[in-house]
Amino acid sequence: MFDKFIFGNKQIPEMYFGNIPVAQIYFGNTLVWEKSSDVPYDDTCTATITLSQDKTSWIVTITKNGEDVTSSLSQMITWIYDGTGERIQPHYAYSDTIDLSQFPRGDYRLDLSRITSKAGGYFPGSGSISAPDHIYIGNLVAGSQNVAIELDLTNETSDLIVNSIEIFTSQTTSATTGRIKILHESGLYVGAIDGNTQDASTERYNLTGRPRSVSNVGVTLYAGKKYYIVFQNSNNSTYYPTYFQNETGNYKVYANASEARNINVADLSVLGNFIGGICTNRHPTSDDKAYILSLNINDSFVYLGYDNTQWDPALYGNHFYRRKSKTYTYSKTIEIADGSAMYKLAKVIAGLKGTNISALQIGDIQSYFYRTGNLVMMATGWTSQIDTDSTTGDPISLSERPSSATKGLYYISNEVQVYDGSNWSRPFQYDIGKPTVETYLNYPDWWNADFEDMNVNYTVDSNFSAITLSTDKKFYLKINGKEV
Repeated sequence: MFDKFIFGNKQIPEMYFGNIPVAQIYFGNTLVWEKSSDVPYDDTCTATITLSQDKTSWIVTITKNGEDVTSSLSQMITWIYDGTGERIQPHYAYSDTIDLSQFPRGDYRLDLSRITSKAGGYFPGSGSISAPDHIYIGNLVAGSQNVAIELDLTNETSDLIVNSIEIFTSQTTSATTGRIKILHESGLYVGAIDGNTQDASTERYNLTGRPRSVSNVGVTLYAGKKYYIVFQNSNNSTYYPTYFQNETGNYKVYANASEARNINVADLSVLGNFIGGICTNRHPTSDDKAYILSLNINDSFVYLGYDNTQWDPALYGNHFYRRKSKTYTYSKTIEIADGSAMYKLAKVIAGLKGTNISALQIGDIQSYFYRTGNLVMMATGWTSQIDTDSTTGDPISLSERPSSATKGLYYISNEVQVYDGSNWSRPFQYDIGKPTVETYLNYPDWWNADFEDMNVNYTVDSNFSAITLSTDKKFYLKINGKEV
């Protein structure tokens, strides 16, 4: 009713009839003014902060001289801090409730820096009032599937020793026949534990359920890699991990109820810098060999493709290999396109023109030559004298032998010819087979020199890496007692 009687743009807080204060004024039967019940705030006021029933809001109560005067509240300036102590931007509240229900999951605390009354005045005059209550925002939802929860260490600078693992489930069964697995992203098993403990039924993040855990795990996970945690019972449907509402994370839908005794767990310290698996469920390609040659000393991998004995070297399914030296590498890749055997040979030799050039040859010179995807370089004492077209990359064929020549191999009239420093010859006129070619080209046995079969038989789920990565749920997971 303050808008009925104003002085300028000011409301009238007091009205008198003579020297008697008036509480209400009527115009006929209509109430046109009523004395405000609001009280001014000052440093004698006290703010008490409690949590709302759903634990997502702070409720502020203002008292003055023992009287509840919260109804006089006009505005509060609040400072909200996250769990790391970092202050979030100031938040203005115009009621006694400070709602955090839409804030990201985390731990929050509150400072009230200024509380203003509708009747004027504010408190505190200096300093702040710290709320004793913390709020942890986050709601758990009952899970409905067995999953492999991603643990991403790609940006970590130190290794992680896993001592304990814990999940939370909405199912309150006291089952203790857990089947816990830790997998490298390639599908290599690096941990397997049978059995679990469970706490009493309790509430976490507004969901009633049961914590389940394993301890004394003792598995070291190395920085720079991704791993997956599988925590389920011996029966796939006994219980499922819970997840946080409206949060995203990485996981794969996956179940494995195998006992630990049937899993040959890998020792990552033996494998060195384990890269993962290559050639999953297929024959190797030239790209696979290029990848292998790019590895550094102590890098290791598991070959997950079909056995291939035509390659030099042969590769066998589920064997682990490690690079023990780096005698050989390659400067470039030579793609051998369709064409005659002589053209293909000329292109390889042209690609080796220069000093200390080695190349990964992609494509064979002739079907019986078996040199697909091999490291190649000029044999000792011989050089490439074949130029290539800068636009097409094709070898340039000379129309005749040069009058002045250097010892090496030339491409003349679409034929590879050889000058030995004194005489010319045409060794490939009738034969582009292995013995003839290897007189001038060196195909080093880089495998036996640089790599070793580690003779270990670790268990790998070769299908795991191909499982689609899901990102729509953030599952509850504790590692070493800390939520991740």
